[in-house]
Amino acid sequence: MLSAYDLLNEKDEGLLNCSLKLTDWLLTKNTKIKNIIILNKLQIIRRRRELSDDENSLLFEMIKTEDNNTILAGVYILLNNLLMFKKHYEKLTQLEKEDFDDFPINYILKIIEDK
Repeated sequence: MLSAYDLLNEKDEGLLNCSLKLTDWLLTKNTKIKNIIILNKLQIIRRRRELSDDENSLLFEMIKTEDNNTILAGVYILLNNLLMFKKHYEKLTQLEKEDFDDFPINYILKIIEDK
């Protein structure tokens, strides 16, 4: 849904609302991929506005507990930290990089890089 939203010339807030509801529901159902779901939720929010201090705190907590470089790369995008994003992105295998490059979070990465 986020990729579809990003491609629209005229943004449809309904897609973001639906995506947000889905991530909230998933957070009640699945703890195995909780950090991924939180990242998805925060990137939905980031498309609407800058993240709040509490939302950024969630990302800093992930840094303390997460060892997956794909997730950490996403965390650092949301924290607007390109240096640390690149550090974790470079640790990915070529296949992981190709997968990552297709993730909707790259929409936010492009915005940060264009600043």
